Amino acid sequence: MNYDIIVIGGGPAGYTIASLAAKGGLKTAMIEKKKVGGTCLNIGCIPTKALISRASLIKKIKNSKSGIHIDGFSINMEEISNDVRAVTDSVSKGVEFLLNKNKVDIISGEASIIDKNTINVNGSEYKSDKIVIATGAKPADFSRFLKPNISKDEIAKNKIITSSDALFLNEVPKSIAIIGGGAMGVEFAYIFNALGSTVTIMEYFDNLLPNMDSECGKTLERLFTRSGIKVIASANIKLVDNENGINKINYEKNGKSEVVESEYVLFTNGMVANSDGLGVEKLGVEKANNGRIIINNNFQTNIDNIYAIGDVAAGYPMLAHVAYHQARNCINHILNRPIIYDLKYVPSCIYTEPEVASVGLSEREVKEKNIEHKVLKTFFKASGKASAIGMNDGFVKIIVDNGGTILGTSVVGYSATEIIGTICVAIKNSIKIDDINSVMLPHPTIVESISDTAKIFLDETL
Repeated sequence: MNYDIIVIGGGPAGYTIASLAAKGGLKTAMIEKKKVGGTCLNIGCIPTKALISRASLIKKIKNSKSGIHIDGFSINMEEISNDVRAVTDSVSKGVEFLLNKNKVDIISGEASIIDKNTINVNGSEYKSDKIVIATGAKPADFSRFLKPNISKDEIAKNKIITSSDALFLNEVPKSIAIIGGGAMGVEFAYIFNALGSTVTIMEYFDNLLPNMDSECGKTLERLFTRSGIKVIASANIKLVDNENGINKINYEKNGKSEVVESEYVLFTNGMVANSDGLGVEKLGVEKANNGRIIINNNFQTNIDNIYAIGDVAAGYPMLAHVAYHQARNCINHILNRPIIYDLKYVPSCIYTEPEVASVGLSEREVKEKNIEHKVLKTFFKASGKASAIGMNDGFVKIIVDNGGTILGTSVVGYSATEIIGTICVAIKNSIKIDDINSVMLPHPTIVESISDTAKIFLDETL
Protein backbone atom coordinates (compact mmCIF):
# COMPACT_ATOMS: atom_id res chain seq x y z
CA MET A 1 0.00 0.00 0.00
CA ASN A 2 1.36 3.43 -0.97
CA TYR A 3 0.76 6.65 0.97
CA ASP A 4 1.78 10.28 0.80
CA ILE A 5 2.46 10.30 4.52
CA ILE A 6 2.61 7.66 7.26
CA VAL A 7 2.54 8.69 10.92
CA ILE A 8 3.94 6.30 13.52
CA GLY A 9 2.16 6.86 16.82
CA GLY A 10 -1.41 7.88 17.67
CA GLY A 11 -0.89 10.33 20.52
CA PRO A 12 -1.52 14.11 20.46
CA ALA A 13 1.28 14.75 17.94
CA GLY A 14 0.43 11.75 15.79
CA TYR A 15 -3.35 12.01 15.52
CA THR A 16 -3.16 15.79 15.03
CA ILE A 17 -0.75 15.67 12.10
CA ALA A 18 -2.50 12.63 10.58
CA SER A 19 -5.86 14.43 10.63
CA LEU A 20 -4.41 17.65 9.22
CA ALA A 21 -2.48 15.77 6.52
CA ALA A 22 -5.63 14.00 5.38
CA LYS A 23 -7.60 17.26 5.44
CA GLY A 24 -4.81 18.77 3.35
CA GLY A 25 -5.37 16.23 0.60
CA LEU A 26 -2.61 13.73 1.43
CA LYS A 27 -3.28 10.01 1.43
CA THR A 28 -2.55 9.29 5.08
CA ALA A 29 -2.03 6.31 7.37
CA MET A 30 -1.40 6.25 11.10
CA ILE A 31 0.21 3.26 12.84
CA GLU A 32 -0.61 2.66 16.51
CA LYS A 33 0.39 -0.44 18.47
CA LYS A 34 -1.89 0.21 21.47
CA LYS A 35 -4.87 2.55 21.86
CA VAL A 36 -5.42 5.69 19.83
CA GLY A 37 -4.71 8.74 21.97
CA GLY A 38 -1.26 7.82 23.23
CA THR A 39 0.08 8.48 26.71
CA CYS A 40 -1.84 11.75 27.18
CA LEU A 41 -5.31 10.36 26.59
CA ASN A 42 -4.84 6.87 28.02
CA ILE A 43 -2.29 6.99 30.86
CA GLY A 44 -1.37 10.66 31.19
CA CYS A 45 -3.10 14.04 31.03
CA ILE A 46 -6.73 12.96 30.74
CA PRO A 47 -6.96 10.12 33.30
CA THR A 48 -4.79 12.10 35.74
CA LYS A 49 -7.14 15.08 35.57
CA ALA A 50 -10.15 12.80 35.84
CA LEU A 51 -8.67 11.29 39.00
CA ILE A 52 -7.75 14.74 40.35
CA SER A 53 -11.35 15.93 39.89
CA ARG A 54 -12.61 13.03 41.99
CA ALA A 55 -9.89 13.52 44.60
CA SER A 56 -10.79 17.22 44.80
CA LEU A 57 -14.45 16.37 45.40
CA ILE A 58 -13.46 13.96 48.19
CA LYS A 59 -11.26 16.64 49.76
CA LYS A 60 -14.10 19.17 49.63
CA ILE A 61 -16.45 16.70 51.30
CA LYS A 62 -13.92 15.93 54.03
CA ASN A 63 -13.24 19.61 54.65
CA SER A 64 -16.81 20.86 54.28
CA LYS A 65 -17.70 23.59 56.77
CA SER A 66 -19.77 26.75 57.19
CA GLY A 67 -22.97 24.89 57.95
CA ILE A 68 -22.46 22.02 55.50
CA HIS A 69 -22.05 18.60 57.15
CA ILE A 70 -21.67 15.40 55.15
CA ASP A 71 -21.33 12.27 57.24
CA GLY A 72 -20.87 8.62 56.42
CA PHE A 73 -19.59 8.85 52.86
CA SER A 74 -17.25 6.13 51.59
CA ILE A 75 -14.63 5.75 48.87
CA ASN A 76 -14.68 2.81 46.44
CA MET A 77 -11.34 2.97 44.63
CA GLU A 78 -12.26 0.22 42.19
CA GLU A 79 -15.32 2.17 41.06
CA ILE A 80 -13.27 5.37 40.78
CA SER A 81 -10.69 3.58 38.63
CA ASN A 82 -13.42 2.16 36.40
CA ASP A 83 -14.89 5.64 36.05
CA VAL A 84 -11.50 7.05 35.04
CA ARG A 85 -11.10 4.24 32.47
CA ALA A 86 -14.52 5.11 31.05
CA VAL A 87 -13.40 8.72 30.59
CA THR A 88 -10.24 7.68 28.73
CA ASP A 89 -12.17 5.21 26.57
CA SER A 90 -14.66 7.92 25.62
CA VAL A 91 -11.96 10.42 24.65
CA SER A 92 -9.99 7.78 22.75
CA LYS A 93 -13.10 6.80 20.77
CA GLY A 94 -13.66 10.47 19.99
CA VAL A 95 -10.17 10.75 18.50
CA GLU A 96 -10.68 7.55 16.51
CA PHE A 97 -13.94 8.97 15.14
CA LEU A 98 -12.10 12.14 14.11
CA LEU A 99 -9.45 10.13 12.26
CA ASN A 100 -12.04 8.03 10.47
CA LYS A 101 -14.02 11.15 9.57
CA ASN A 102 -10.92 12.63 7.96
CA LYS A 103 -10.28 9.33 6.11
CA VAL A 104 -7.05 8.43 7.87
CA ASP A 105 -6.22 4.72 7.57
CA ILE A 106 -5.51 3.40 11.08
CA ILE A 107 -3.08 0.48 11.05
CA SER A 108 -2.86 -1.53 14.29
CA GLY A 109 0.50 -3.00 15.13
CA GLU A 110 4.14 -2.24 15.81
CA ALA A 111 6.03 -0.32 13.15
CA SER A 112 9.50 -1.18 11.94
CA ILE A 113 11.17 1.19 9.47
CA ILE A 114 12.84 -0.82 6.69
CA ASP A 115 14.19 2.09 4.65
CA LYS A 116 13.43 5.78 4.35
CA ASN A 117 10.21 5.06 2.41
CA THR A 118 9.13 1.65 3.74
CA ILE A 119 7.55 0.51 7.01
CA ASN A 120 6.74 -3.05 8.05
CA VAL A 121 3.73 -3.72 10.28
CA ASN A 122 2.74 -7.29 11.18
CA GLY A 123 4.56 -8.63 8.11
CA SER A 124 2.97 -6.19 5.66
CA GLU A 125 4.92 -3.42 3.96
CA TYR A 126 3.70 0.14 3.47
CA LYS A 127 5.36 2.76 1.27
CA SER A 128 5.29 6.49 1.85
CA ASP A 129 6.88 9.70 0.58
CA LYS A 130 6.97 11.13 4.11
CA ILE A 131 7.32 9.36 7.46
CA VAL A 132 6.52 11.14 10.72
CA ILE A 133 7.73 9.55 13.96
CA ALA A 134 5.41 10.48 16.84
CA THR A 135 5.92 7.55 19.19
CA GLY A 136 5.88 9.57 22.42
CA ALA A 137 7.50 8.57 25.69
CA LYS A 138 7.17 6.16 28.61
CA PRO A 139 8.05 6.28 32.34
CA ALA A 140 11.80 6.20 32.94
CA ASP A 141 13.39 2.99 34.20
CA PHE A 142 13.81 2.92 37.97
CA SER A 143 15.65 -0.42 38.30
CA ARG A 144 18.86 1.32 39.39
CA PHE A 145 17.13 2.13 42.68
CA LEU A 146 16.23 -1.53 43.37
CA LYS A 147 18.27 -4.53 44.39
CA PRO A 148 19.96 -6.31 41.44
CA ASN A 149 18.07 -8.92 39.41
CA ILE A 150 14.69 -8.28 41.02
CA SER A 151 11.90 -9.75 38.86
CA LYS A 152 8.88 -7.90 37.49
CA ASP A 153 6.62 -10.15 39.56
CA GLU A 154 8.49 -9.24 42.74
CA ILE A 155 8.33 -5.54 41.88
CA ALA A 156 4.56 -5.82 41.45
CA LYS A 157 4.19 -7.87 44.64
CA ASN A 158 6.15 -5.23 46.55
CA LYS A 159 3.77 -2.54 45.24
CA ILE A 160 6.47 -0.56 43.49
CA ILE A 161 4.67 1.26 40.70
CA THR A 162 4.88 3.89 37.95
CA SER A 163 2.47 6.70 37.16
CA SER A 164 0.69 4.43 34.67
CA ASP A 165 -0.06 1.93 37.45
CA ALA A 166 -1.06 4.60 39.96
CA LEU A 167 -3.96 5.80 37.81
CA PHE A 168 -5.93 2.58 38.09
CA LEU A 169 -5.41 1.14 41.57
CA ASN A 170 -8.24 -0.86 43.10
CA GLU A 171 -7.36 0.18 46.64
CA VAL A 172 -6.36 3.34 48.44
CA PRO A 173 -2.78 2.87 49.69
CA LYS A 174 -2.41 3.10 53.45
CA SER A 175 0.88 4.84 52.81
CA ILE A 176 2.77 5.81 49.67
CA ALA A 177 6.22 7.27 49.06
CA ILE A 178 6.48 9.25 45.83
CA ILE A 179 9.95 9.59 44.35
CA GLY A 180 10.20 12.71 42.23
CA GLY A 181 8.80 16.14 43.05
CA GLY A 182 8.10 17.34 39.52
CA ALA A 183 4.70 17.75 37.87
CA MET A 184 3.65 14.10 38.07
CA GLY A 185 4.95 13.62 41.59
CA VAL A 186 3.12 16.57 43.13
CA GLU A 187 -0.13 15.75 41.34
CA PHE A 188 -0.11 12.20 42.68
CA ALA A 189 0.87 13.47 46.14
CA TYR A 190 -2.23 15.67 46.06
CA ILE A 191 -4.44 12.82 44.77
CA PHE A 192 -3.43 10.23 47.36
CA ASN A 193 -3.50 12.72 50.22
CA ALA A 194 -7.08 13.61 49.26
CA LEU A 195 -7.98 9.91 49.07
CA GLY A 196 -6.69 9.38 52.62
CA SER A 197 -3.22 7.88 52.14
CA THR A 198 -0.25 8.84 54.28
CA VAL A 199 1.92 10.53 51.66
CA THR A 200 5.65 11.24 51.55
CA ILE A 201 7.09 12.99 48.50
CA MET A 202 10.85 12.97 47.93
CA GLU A 203 12.76 15.31 45.60
CA TYR A 204 16.46 15.31 44.71
CA PHE A 205 16.68 19.10 44.33
CA ASP A 206 16.21 21.76 47.01
CA ASN A 207 12.48 22.23 46.46
CA LEU A 208 9.47 20.78 44.68
CA LEU A 209 8.89 21.71 41.02
CA PRO A 210 12.60 22.42 40.42
CA ASN A 211 12.01 23.45 36.79
CA MET A 212 9.72 26.32 37.77
CA ASP A 213 10.22 29.53 39.73
CA SER A 214 11.48 28.39 43.13
CA GLU A 215 8.73 30.33 44.89
CA CYS A 216 6.16 28.02 43.27
CA GLY A 217 7.73 24.87 44.71
CA LYS A 218 8.32 26.40 48.12
CA THR A 219 4.74 27.64 48.35
CA LEU A 220 3.37 24.25 47.32
CA GLU A 221 5.65 22.56 49.86
CA ARG A 222 4.25 24.76 52.64
CA LEU A 223 0.67 24.04 51.62
CA PHE A 224 1.36 20.31 51.21
CA THR A 225 2.83 20.19 54.71
CA ARG A 226 -0.27 21.93 56.04
CA SER A 227 -2.37 19.20 54.37
CA GLY A 228 -0.38 16.43 56.06
CA ILE A 229 1.94 15.54 53.18
CA LYS A 230 5.53 14.96 54.26
CA VAL A 231 7.94 16.70 51.89
CA ILE A 232 11.60 15.64 51.83
CA ALA A 233 13.71 17.83 49.54
CA SER A 234 17.43 17.34 48.81
CA ALA A 235 16.83 13.58 49.04
CA ASN A 236 19.36 11.42 47.21
CA ILE A 237 17.69 8.00 46.80
CA LYS A 238 20.09 5.10 47.25
CA LEU A 239 18.02 1.91 47.45
CA VAL A 240 14.41 0.81 47.66
CA ASP A 241 14.16 -2.54 49.40
CA ASN A 242 11.30 -4.55 50.85
CA GLU A 243 11.31 -6.23 54.24
CA ASN A 244 8.33 -8.21 55.49
CA GLY A 245 5.98 -6.51 53.07
CA ILE A 246 7.12 -2.97 53.90
CA ASN A 247 9.11 -0.90 51.43
CA LYS A 248 12.13 0.89 52.83
CA ILE A 249 13.42 3.87 50.87
CA ASN A 250 17.02 4.47 51.81
CA TYR A 251 18.27 7.95 51.01
CA GLU A 252 20.88 10.55 51.94
CA LYS A 253 20.12 14.10 52.99
CA ASN A 254 22.84 16.57 53.91
CA GLY A 255 25.33 13.70 54.12
CA LYS A 256 23.19 11.71 56.58
CA SER A 257 21.58 8.32 55.81
CA GLU A 258 17.81 8.16 56.37
CA VAL A 259 14.96 5.69 55.75
CA VAL A 260 11.29 6.15 54.84
CA GLU A 261 8.86 3.22 55.14
CA SER A 262 5.70 2.85 53.06
CA GLU A 263 3.26 0.30 51.68
CA TYR A 264 3.56 1.62 48.10
CA VAL A 265 6.43 3.28 46.26
CA LEU A 266 5.57 5.41 43.22
CA PHE A 267 8.37 6.42 40.86
CA THR A 268 7.73 9.63 38.93
CA ASN A 269 11.35 10.24 37.98
CA GLY A 270 10.73 11.41 34.43
CA MET A 271 9.90 10.06 31.00
CA VAL A 272 12.08 8.61 28.23
CA ALA A 273 11.48 8.68 24.48
CA ASN A 274 10.00 5.65 22.68
CA SER A 275 12.71 5.63 20.02
CA ASP A 276 14.08 2.09 20.36
CA GLY A 277 12.89 -0.75 18.14
CA LEU A 278 11.77 1.48 15.27
CA GLY A 279 14.74 0.68 13.08
CA VAL A 280 15.91 4.29 12.81
CA GLU A 281 19.42 3.37 13.94
CA LYS A 282 20.16 1.33 10.82
CA LEU A 283 19.10 4.31 8.70
CA GLY A 284 21.50 6.57 10.56
CA VAL A 285 18.82 8.79 12.08
CA GLU A 286 20.61 10.89 14.69
CA LYS A 287 19.63 10.74 18.36
CA ALA A 288 20.61 12.75 21.39
CA ASN A 289 22.23 11.03 24.39
CA ASN A 290 18.82 10.72 26.06
CA GLY A 291 17.42 8.78 23.09
CA ARG A 292 15.27 11.58 21.70
CA ILE A 293 15.49 12.08 17.93
CA ILE A 294 17.36 15.17 16.77
CA ILE A 295 15.38 17.47 14.44
CA ASN A 296 15.83 20.81 12.69
CA ASN A 297 13.48 23.81 12.86
CA ASN A 298 11.17 22.10 10.33
CA PHE A 299 11.01 18.91 12.46
CA GLN A 300 13.06 16.97 9.91
CA THR A 301 15.64 14.45 11.02
CA ASN A 302 18.96 14.23 9.19
CA ILE A 303 17.01 12.18 6.62
CA ASP A 304 14.88 14.93 5.13
CA ASN A 305 11.71 12.93 4.40
CA ILE A 306 11.63 11.49 7.93
CA TYR A 307 10.23 13.81 10.62
CA ALA A 308 9.90 13.53 14.40
CA ILE A 309 7.43 15.41 16.62
CA GLY A 310 6.08 15.18 20.15
CA ASP A 311 7.86 13.66 23.13
CA VAL A 312 10.16 11.56 20.96
CA ALA A 313 11.71 14.69 19.39
CA ALA A 314 14.68 16.42 21.03
CA GLY A 315 14.78 20.06 22.04
CA TYR A 316 11.28 20.66 23.41
CA PRO A 317 9.45 19.97 26.70
CA MET A 318 7.46 16.71 26.84
CA LEU A 319 4.00 18.30 26.95
CA ALA A 320 0.84 17.59 24.98
CA HIS A 321 0.28 21.23 24.02
CA VAL A 322 3.82 21.32 22.62
CA ALA A 323 3.02 18.20 20.59
CA TYR A 324 -0.14 19.78 19.13
CA HIS A 325 1.79 22.86 18.05
CA GLN A 326 4.63 20.81 16.60
CA ALA A 327 2.15 18.79 14.56
CA ARG A 328 0.60 21.92 13.11
CA ASN A 329 4.01 23.42 12.33
CA CYS A 330 5.23 20.18 10.80
CA ILE A 331 2.27 19.70 8.45
CA ASN A 332 2.54 23.33 7.37
CA HIS A 333 6.12 22.65 6.32
CA ILE A 334 5.15 19.45 4.50
CA LEU A 335 2.33 21.24 2.65
CA ASN A 336 4.56 24.26 1.89
CA ARG A 337 2.46 26.56 4.05
CA PRO A 338 3.93 29.22 6.36
CA ILE A 339 4.77 28.18 9.91
CA ILE A 340 2.61 30.31 12.20
CA TYR A 341 2.62 28.49 15.53
CA ASP A 342 4.99 29.97 18.12
CA LEU A 343 6.94 27.49 20.25
CA LYS A 344 9.13 30.06 22.01
CA TYR A 345 7.11 30.41 25.20
CA VAL A 346 5.74 27.16 26.57
CA PRO A 347 3.31 27.26 29.53
CA SER A 348 3.69 24.73 32.33
CA CYS A 349 0.65 23.64 34.33
CA ILE A 350 0.36 21.64 37.55
CA TYR A 351 -3.11 20.45 38.60
CA THR A 352 -2.72 20.26 42.35
CA GLU A 353 -4.79 22.26 44.81
CA PRO A 354 -3.89 25.03 44.58
CA GLU A 355 -2.88 24.83 40.93
CA VAL A 356 0.50 26.03 39.69
CA ALA A 357 1.21 27.55 36.27
CA SER A 358 3.99 29.52 34.62
CA VAL A 359 5.17 30.82 31.27
CA GLY A 360 8.34 32.59 30.21
CA LEU A 361 11.38 33.22 32.43
CA SER A 362 11.58 32.58 36.15
CA GLU A 363 13.07 35.17 38.48
CA ARG A 364 16.27 33.13 38.73
CA GLU A 365 16.61 32.97 34.94
CA VAL A 366 16.08 36.72 34.60
CA LYS A 367 18.80 37.37 37.16
CA GLU A 368 21.18 34.93 35.46
CA LYS A 369 20.68 36.83 32.20
CA ASN A 370 21.45 40.12 33.99
CA ILE A 371 18.21 41.70 32.75
CA GLU A 372 17.09 44.86 34.53
CA HIS A 373 13.64 43.95 35.77
CA LYS A 374 10.81 44.48 38.22
CA VAL A 375 8.86 41.81 40.10
CA LEU A 376 5.14 42.55 40.42
CA LYS A 377 3.32 40.39 42.92
CA THR A 378 -0.12 40.10 44.51
CA PHE A 379 -1.62 37.47 46.76
CA PHE A 380 -4.86 35.54 46.37
CA LYS A 381 -5.84 36.65 49.87
CA ALA A 382 -6.61 40.04 48.29
CA SER A 383 -8.99 38.48 45.74
CA GLY A 384 -12.66 38.82 46.61
CA LYS A 385 -13.60 35.79 44.48
CA ALA A 386 -10.85 33.61 45.98
CA SER A 387 -11.91 34.55 49.51
CA ALA A 388 -15.59 33.98 48.71
CA ILE A 389 -14.99 30.42 47.56
CA GLY A 390 -12.42 29.62 50.24
CA MET A 391 -9.52 29.29 47.80
CA ASN A 392 -7.29 32.17 48.84
CA ASP A 393 -3.88 30.47 49.00
CA GLY A 394 -1.28 31.52 46.45
CA PHE A 395 0.00 34.46 44.44
CA VAL A 396 0.43 36.05 41.02
CA LYS A 397 3.99 37.01 40.11
CA ILE A 398 4.71 38.91 36.89
CA ILE A 399 8.28 39.78 35.92
CA VAL A 400 8.75 42.69 33.51
CA ASP A 401 11.71 44.62 32.17
CA ASN A 402 11.98 48.33 32.87
CA GLY A 403 9.98 49.11 29.74
CA GLY A 404 7.05 46.96 30.82
CA THR A 405 7.66 43.98 28.53
CA ILE A 406 6.50 40.79 30.22
CA LEU A 407 9.41 38.38 30.72
CA GLY A 408 7.63 35.67 32.68
CA THR A 409 4.74 34.90 34.98
CA SER A 410 4.14 32.38 37.75
CA VAL A 411 0.79 31.74 39.39
CA VAL A 412 0.00 29.56 42.38
CA GLY A 413 -3.69 29.46 43.19
CA TYR A 414 -7.19 28.47 42.21
CA SER A 415 -7.61 28.22 38.40
CA ALA A 416 -3.94 29.12 37.82
CA THR A 417 -3.84 26.79 34.81
CA GLU A 418 -6.71 28.71 33.23
CA ILE A 419 -5.65 32.30 33.93
CA ILE A 420 -2.06 31.75 32.73
CA GLY A 421 -3.56 31.73 29.23
CA THR A 422 -4.07 35.49 29.42
CA ILE A 423 -0.32 35.93 29.85
CA CYS A 424 0.40 33.50 26.99
CA VAL A 425 -1.72 35.70 24.70
CA ALA A 426 -0.02 38.84 25.99
CA ILE A 427 3.50 37.52 25.48
CA LYS A 428 2.72 36.16 22.00
CA ASN A 429 1.30 39.50 20.90
CA SER A 430 3.92 41.70 22.64
CA ILE A 431 1.28 43.21 24.88
CA LYS A 432 2.97 45.21 27.63
CA ILE A 433 2.05 45.31 31.27
CA ASP A 434 0.42 48.76 31.05
CA ASP A 435 -1.84 47.43 28.26
CA ILE A 436 -3.06 44.69 30.59
CA ASN A 437 -3.55 47.31 33.30
CA SER A 438 -5.88 49.25 30.99
CA VAL A 439 -8.16 46.28 30.26
CA MET A 440 -11.40 46.13 32.23
CA LEU A 441 -11.75 42.59 33.58
CA PRO A 442 -14.97 41.37 35.25
CA HIS A 443 -15.41 41.38 39.01
CA PRO A 444 -15.43 39.23 41.04
CA THR A 445 -13.18 36.80 39.15
CA ILE A 446 -9.90 35.06 39.68
CA VAL A 447 -8.43 36.40 36.45
CA GLU A 448 -8.69 40.00 37.65
CA SER A 449 -5.71 39.15 39.87
CA ILE A 450 -3.66 39.54 36.68
CA SER A 451 -4.76 43.16 36.17
CA ASP A 452 -4.41 43.86 39.91
CA THR A 453 -0.81 42.73 39.65
CA ALA A 454 -0.24 44.77 36.50
CA LYS A 455 -1.35 47.94 38.33
CA ILE A 456 1.73 47.71 40.54
CA PHE A 457 3.91 48.67 37.57
CA LEU A 458 2.26 52.09 37.30
CA ASP A 459 1.74 52.38 41.05
CA GLU A 460 -2.02 52.34 40.60
CA THR A 461 -2.83 49.89 43.37
CA LEU A 462 -5.20 51.02 46.10
